[in-house]
Amino acid sequence: MDKSMLGDLDNLPEVDKVRMSTMIDQLQIRDRLGFIINFVHGLHSNLSSL
Repeated sequence: MDKSMLGDLDNLPEVDKVRMSTMIDQLQIRDRLGFIINFVHGLHSNLSSL
């Protein structure tokens, strides 16, 4: 994960920083999977119409 996404979390305890980093990673993975699923679905739809 890009550490710049954590912003100004210097005042948080380390456990909270790790938790926030993990949540951001999970959201990024979910967004990427959503993009891939939509791309494959669109590709399949286009190929099915040939």
